[in-house]
Amino acid sequence: MSDDNLSDYDDEPIVSPTFPKLVKTAGYIWIVFGSLILLSALVSFAIETATKADDPKNNPVGGVCSLIISVLFGAVFFHVGKQSISGEAKDTLGNSIGSIIFSLIYSGIGVMSVVAGLAMGGGAAGPIILGLVMAVCSLGLLVAGVMALMGRTQYKAWKKDQRAKNPKTKKRKKVDRDEEEEE
Repeated sequence: MSDDNLSDYDDEPIVSPTFPKLVKTAGYIWIVFGSLILLSALVSFAIETATKADDPKNNPVGGVCSLIISVLFGAVFFHVGKQSISGEAKDTLGNSIGSIIFSLIYSGIGVMSVVAGLAMGGGAAGPIILGLVMAVCSLGLLVAGVMALMGRTQYKAWKKDQRAKNPKTKKRKKVDRDEEEEE
């Protein structure tokens, strides 16, 4: 190549990778899912507490344990979604795999619930409705997981570009803190 050919490329702007919309959408799905878990946990606990308040045999430990576990799951999904939207996540692989695994778990619970409802003679609408809700949740988690996987390469390129633009690393922050302590 001659120097004349290289000068043709000098005028082209350098395009930085953009934040992948697939990852952002997956993040929003995780935030909605986490929020719904948190909301349903609180509503379920309130209903359980109100309906069993007068029962002397009522053991509140089960309700509290259920609430704590549900709040933890909801908070984790909310946090993962927030990290994915803001670009704070190191990678999307772990979040994607986790989402797909939980999708499979929800699918299994949904199938068992529908089968139980049908085994009761089909007259028990509760388990069938629960199974359908679980199927919708499962599908949402599967879609979010696959979307985040599809946007992973672009996310990693965007993340690398962001690090190049903002070279603050953990080491640099530690050096800054050490310098402040000396002053």
